[in-house]
Amino acid sequence: MDRPAADLISGYSLRLERIGKLGILMAVLTVLGQLTGLVREAAIAFFLGATGRTDTFIAAYQPIEVLTSAILLSMSFGVLPLILEYRRDFGPAVAVQMTRRLQYGTAASFVGVCVLLYLGGVWILHQSDPHLGPLQVHQALRLWHRMVPAVALASLTAFFSAELIAAERFVYPGLNSFLLNSSIVLCGVIGWKVFGVEAFALGVIMGFLMQLLVQALATSSERRRADLKPERQIPRVWRDGLRFVAPVFVVFSLSCMSAIVPRRVASALGEGQMSILAYGTRAVTAVYLLGSFAISYPYSSFLARAVASGEAEQARSLFRSLVRAAFLFSLPAIAALALLRAPLVRILFQRGAFTSDASAAVTSILPYLSPLILGALVSDVIGRCLIATKRIFSACILYSILVALSWILSEVCQSFWGLKGTAAGWALASCLSGLLFLVGLARQMGGRAFRGITSSIGRILLAGLLSCAVMAVSSRLFLAWRPRALASDILEIVVTLAAGGLAFIGLGLRLGIPELVSMIGSFRGKLGTYEPPSV
Repeated sequence: MDRPAADLISGYSLRLERIGKLGILMAVLTVLGQLTGLVREAAIAFFLGATGRTDTFIAAYQPIEVLTSAILLSMSFGVLPLILEYRRDFGPAVAVQMTRRLQYGTAASFVGVCVLLYLGGVWILHQSDPHLGPLQVHQALRLWHRMVPAVALASLTAFFSAELIAAERFVYPGLNSFLLNSSIVLCGVIGWKVFGVEAFALGVIMGFLMQLLVQALATSSERRRADLKPERQIPRVWRDGLRFVAPVFVVFSLSCMSAIVPRRVASALGEGQMSILAYGTRAVTAVYLLGSFAISYPYSSFLARAVASGEAEQARSLFRSLVRAAFLFSLPAIAALALLRAPLVRILFQRGAFTSDASAAVTSILPYLSPLILGALVSDVIGRCLIATKRIFSACILYSILVALSWILSEVCQSFWGLKGTAAGWALASCLSGLLFLVGLARQMGGRAFRGITSSIGRILLAGLLSCAVMAVSSRLFLAWRPRALASDILEIVVTLAAGGLAFIGLGLRLGIPELVSMIGSFRGKLGTYEPPSV
């Protein structure tokens, strides 16, 4: 093997090991955020379920959640290629100045957006849940008005996140969910008797404010160093913002809308049905976000750097690795969620606010929702690949198809099978969209992006089938053990996941799945010295 090829393989192996280490870090932070998210859901179900305002709060909070998620994702990953390009062309100091100028201008524009959102609250709430009564609309509107400033705060935070991702400092963006969920719970519990349901709205604002302060402090040292440099007037920054960041925001807004559409469809089934789908989605989302953050953050950073450096072959290798990682996580996760749905729902949602019928309804839709993990994760990682390679128009078309498919299939399947049909239609739309994203990226890369990946996915599927069989046996053994208490449910989940995980890892290592080998190697501390290349 010649020296350039050997150097290419060596550099790719080091990148995979580095990605494995960062992926483990993001997985730990995501688990922390999801645990606090479960506490948040339990608190909301306890306080609001007892007062009958669960649908009201969800109708007000989910548009805020969608908007802020779209802003944080679009600005963070949309600005990331620009930051790397600015560093390459103008140096780190000028790149910080350009990013700051774009950040302040974007935040100012989102203040105007907040005013429009405040004035259009009634229309937005009607789109979120068209079946709210007049009193519920009035209550939801008050919550909406309290939470609207979170949109402007998120627009400021997103630029700090982009700088931290470019520097591979994932700890601070990874703490976003933990800070938000903790603030909602603390403000809700402490201020319930004084402010009532509005205490949760105060918690939302405090959570986004905490995110902003933490990430601003984390990037303050680099920004102070940039202030020592003479400022240069770079007129292209606003052009880049309009040409690149704004379309990326539209792309991620379409992505987040695909989560609202099925809930809106489910609301037509009657009061409480949207809440059942929302809580079922929460269980699926907890698993999906674990894979999304652990995979997307490190891969997007390395991929954007490879594209900015003109390393086409490394970029194609990272594309293939990223898709393998998505399947590597999704297949056992789908099986685990379907097999462990009953103890999972008993742990998460049966706390007095949920009736046994509601808990049974959430349990019944989880098998139909679980394939959503694969489709959403593949769409997510491929969408960020397209953004990193500046193919935004293609991403916009694909996400528009995702929204349309979610609406059509949810409506059609709901007419035959009710709420289960809504869940199944949503999952089917997500999987079909994931397939379209794969085809779209392959066409964009000239058909070479996924060369030789079929055999790798076949090995992953084989390991996933073994893991599913082991988890099914473990779950059956616990099913024969009739005592149903919190401790036994937790033990069932831990033992079943451990057994399935060990089987999956063992066979995956024997089959030589590269991402699994790299992750285990980095977990054991076999990470070589690696410094991210300056761009």
